[in-house]
Amino acid sequence: MRNLILFLIFFMLSIFSDGIDVYEKSHKSVVLIKSNNKVGAGVFITAKGHILTNYHVIKDADELEIFTRLPNSLDKSYREFEIIKFDETRDLALLKVFDADINFNFIQVSLVVPKIGSNAHAIGHPKGEEWSYSKGYIAQKNQNYIWHYKDGSKMAGDTYQIQNPISKGNSGGPLLNDSGNLIGINTFITKDDEALSYSISVKDIIEFLAE
Repeated sequence: MRNLILFLIFFMLSIFSDGIDVYEKSHKSVVLIKSNNKVGAGVFITAKGHILTNYHVIKDADELEIFTRLPNSLDKSYREFEIIKFDETRDLALLKVFDADINFNFIQVSLVVPKIGSNAHAIGHPKGEEWSYSKGYIAQKNQNYIWHYKDGSKMAGDTYQIQNPISKGNSGGPLLNDSGNLIGINTFITKDDEALSYSISVKDIIEFLAE
């Protein structure tokens, strides 16, 4: 009985430590992207300041500003950055901030497509709650999935349906595996009663970065 109790305690600790480890390793690589009319997220994918996010986070944004979380938990803002490229259909954008004095914490892009049932960790700013964490899993994978936004724009790409609670402010933020590697970009939710959450797949991310 004693051994069973110890096993259960160890098992429960290992479940919680996964999320703690992923968050502690990754949250300083996540940025807050704000404008007068939008709030979203992004993720550093190089030490030189390249940020991956959703295109709709920066589209028609007024007075865009990017905030990073420093090791002392204070935020630093950037107004000077470059839009390297974007893909309106896949809803992806690559930015670069200019700061020669900093090697940014960054998240490596996974080269492995997650399986259905795999753990999935999300970091973002839902409804302005900055650098928030949630843990879920990959519920389904969809090829050539089509979705629409309020402005009538039509998107298409490979997506995951994820069991992570996301909302406005999570858009552009990273979806991570248990190793803290990037497996998706959290992008949209459905507006029906179930409010399903979706992330752009790492396959589309790799193809976008390689173009």
